[in-house]
Amino acid sequence: MFKIAVKEAKSVFYSYRNQINIALSHYPKLHSSVSVYLYGFSNSKLVNNQTDLVIEGFPGSANSFAVKAFQMAQNKEYKIAHHCHHPAQVISGIYRGIPTILLIRKPDDCILSYTVSSNANILSNGLNEGIIIDLLQQNLNKYINFYSTLYKYKDSCVIGLFDRVTQNFGEIVNSVNHKYNTDYDIFIHNDDNTNACFSELTKNFRNIFKNNSLEMSVRKPSLKRKELKQLVEPYLMSTSLHDLRAEAYEIYQSYRA
Repeated sequence: MFKIAVKEAKSVFYSYRNQINIALSHYPKLHSSVSVYLYGFSNSKLVNNQTDLVIEGFPGSANSFAVKAFQMAQNKEYKIAHHCHHPAQVISGIYRGIPTILLIRKPDDCILSYTVSSNANILSNGLNEGIIIDLLQQNLNKYINFYSTLYKYKDSCVIGLFDRVTQNFGEIVNSVNHKYNTDYDIFIHNDDNTNACFSELTKNFRNIFKNNSLEMSVRKPSLKRKELKQLVEPYLMSTSLHDLRAEAYEIYQSYRA
């Protein structure tokens, strides 16, 4: 009985926390302060007066790769605001005139990656259709809210389409330099540098996650991630999620225009 009460309390807390976050999207300074308490975000990840660059996107949009690839290419250290996965982070960077990269990925690929990575333990213990559909619905709604909130700001930042980020990130950095008159060093996107980037990410995540969850935590192709995605994908294609997927794709296409 106690466990059920705790579970319900957590559910209510997460629901209200997300609502507060959405409400604060257009008040970046206030959001930054509140985020420290709501999510325990490190101040180093939040936009502030010392931030040199903002790299943000919905989870599953190559956030970790983009940040690490940028860092590896530079000859000096820059302060990067990243991995808050909330619109207010991007809005705050734009309001402050800070160079900002907004990452975006095709909805289906993004939602599958995010759902599998953040729910690996649940999915590994067997598939429950109701639970999976609910998770996918929640994540689609989050995706829609994230990018619909930021749509009016898309011309005020550099859009990092997933394929460009993962295949030619140097082009993204070059766009930043052109738009903001900066002189960041360009990431040379070849196999050696890409492998080195993932190697560094693996080291970083190994210090955070247990070995049995490391493969799912590092956002790079792996057999286990591929297998779980293949299991979850049919649920994403279900008729009950058709309208949400259509809305998500409409928003995604608007960023490509």
